[in-house]
Amino acid sequence: MSNPAWQADELFVGLPLSSFRIAGSSNPKSKRTVGVSLKLYFSLTQTKTYIQSCLPLSTHALSQPLPVDLFIIPDLLSLPSAQSLLSNTPIALGAPDCFWEDEGAFTGAVSPRNLKELGVSIVELGHAERRRLFHETDETVALKAKAVVRNDMTPLVCIGEKHRGSVEEAIAEVKPQVESILAVVGDSEVIFAYEPVWAIGQPEPADSGYVVGV
Repeated sequence: MSNPAWQADELFVGLPLSSFRIAGSSNPKSKRTVGVSLKLYFSLTQTKTYIQSCLPLSTHALSQPLPVDLFIIPDLLSLPSAQSLLSNTPIALGAPDCFWEDEGAFTGAVSPRNLKELGVSIVELGHAERRRLFHETDETVALKAKAVVRNDMTPLVCIGEKHRGSVEEAIAEVKPQVESILAVVGDSEVIFAYEPVWAIGQPEPADSGYVVGV
């Protein structure tokens, strides 16, 4: 997208949603989803300015022949101000992570129940950085996904293979990631965001034919 408002660190695009959004979606081929994760790059003030610059996009998205669902995932500390800015817009508010319990003696953890109360509707889970830096596994990501749907939010689960190989090898690595989530979300909606881990941050992205093949 050429609009500079969306030139942030990570852009999620689902075209069509049948490859990303499954389970409880009433008509998965009738929508597109476009969203952005700001990770930990912006200050609180920069995040507010960025979100304000994105607001005009909501009108443009609604005017498209094929509806477009938009979401923004700021850092956790920016969620209250982001919710205030997005509350009367069609842009959904997302969170970059959560814990798998709603409450308890879990110092530093983020309650999915509290995220829901704050107005969050999408929670990003299982990003390659969290798997690498915080040693998250398919099992812990599935626990978080279960907590997200329990609190009536949509998990956005990042999936992808670590090593470059054939399409068949990629499918073999990604399939368990998908199955572990589907086993716990039931009929609830889930969005899968696929990107080969080996291509993240590289000068050249993965070939489109390869991505479609996976």
